Amino acid sequence: MESIETTVTSACSVILNPELRERQIRMMADAIRAERGPLFVFTEEESRKFVEYVHRAYHRAIITPNRAIGVDFGSAYSEANTQCALNAFHMSGVGGGSEGKANVTLGFPRMLELFNATKDIRNPSCRFMFKNKHTLDEAYMGAKTIENVSIETFLLGIEAMDRDTTYPWYSFYRKNVCKVLSDDEPGYAICMTFNMVELYRHSITLFDIVERIHSHYADIYACCSPDSIGKVIAVLPRAEIPETSILMYLRFSIDKLKRIWISGIHGIAKCYVQQIKEAFVVETEGSNLRALMANASIMFNNTYSNDIMEVYHVLGIEATREVLIKEIRLVLENSGINNMALYIIEFIVDTMCMTGFVKPVSRYGISNDVGCLAKACFEQCMSVITDNALLGKVDPLRSISANIALGKLIPAGTGSNIELYNKPVSYPEWPVLDVEIA
Repeated sequence: MESIETTVTSACSVILNPELRERQIRMMADAIRAERGPLFVFTEEESRKFVEYVHRAYHRAIITPNRAIGVDFGSAYSEANTQCALNAFHMSGVGGGSEGKANVTLGFPRMLELFNATKDIRNPSCRFMFKNKHTLDEAYMGAKTIENVSIETFLLGIEAMDRDTTYPWYSFYRKNVCKVLSDDEPGYAICMTFNMVELYRHSITLFDIVERIHSHYADIYACCSPDSIGKVIAVLPRAEIPETSILMYLRFSIDKLKRIWISGIHGIAKCYVQQIKEAFVVETEGSNLRALMANASIMFNNTYSNDIMEVYHVLGIEATREVLIKEIRLVLENSGINNMALYIIEFIVDTMCMTGFVKPVSRYGISNDVGCLAKACFEQCMSVITDNALLGKVDPLRSISANIALGKLIPAGTGSNIELYNKPVSYPEWPVLDVEIA
């Protein structure tokens, strides 16, 4: 049996920096105690496998000084996409959704959204889990309460009619409840017929619809029929309009009623329930991370959004960094790139997030001080060169692109400072003893 400290110390022995080694030992030991308990001990086999795993992970993460990480990432990603150019329009950017799953953007279009820090992405989506939904039916019913639905979602039919209709339940409402409407007062009403099965699936009643209409428009009087009939009549306010404009007035009123919000979370268009092992995961079309995390029936610590700007505004820059790394790796794996080193992705993401804000990888984001030649190599070549020539600017040739444009050796790899590789080692001077050897 091996203790946590002994195993972790042996695993971190490959780290040469003593301060970094001690800090990593403390972090790993605390993480193991938090997960396995303070009394946990390793067996000999577990200790050996743990040490081997840490050593492999450490050697995989070692970066050569002055390595051109941007070139590595660009060549690794663009090469695979260039080779499958014939299938680019069939594979890249096609929604990855299917029946029972939400549509997601993949391929090169998704990579552009991530690197440009797009605010309005094409297919935003969230994933979450309910707290007390233990069966598929319970998770399905809970997901229906999350979907953002309006009156139009449940309509089977809608028509304009005179307010003096002969429905018995409506006549009772006119006489006993809504006494403000006189019998001789002309006017119009909107009769709506609803799909009661869909209303039941969303846990909505006709009375809930009437209350929503009253809360949105105080001058509209609405009443509902028994559930077996499934009708709601909304009496429109009296308006003195010419006969030529009555049809336009009714169409405008119908559009207003259709758009009334009934239930759900704004931004969530549809929900799909998936069973992963013993858990039920809900995937959405549309995103509203703040409202989902504030919902009492949802596990906020298992809520995820693929919209990086929404994650940034809700959870901050550190969570945004983790989401960026995860989404980039997901796109690469779906494109058939499984050998991309993690530290290359982390380096680019750290460059985007190191200032506390998400900066896009573009001429308006990171690398604003690389020089005029490097900017001219990226986009708008003639306009950049002309503007900088008129201003008399000088390029110090510190960037890789500028040196490649002029045919010079790039300041990376073997073209960098050789002292990084051949730094002289100073040995201690041994004292000379004045002793005569017989």
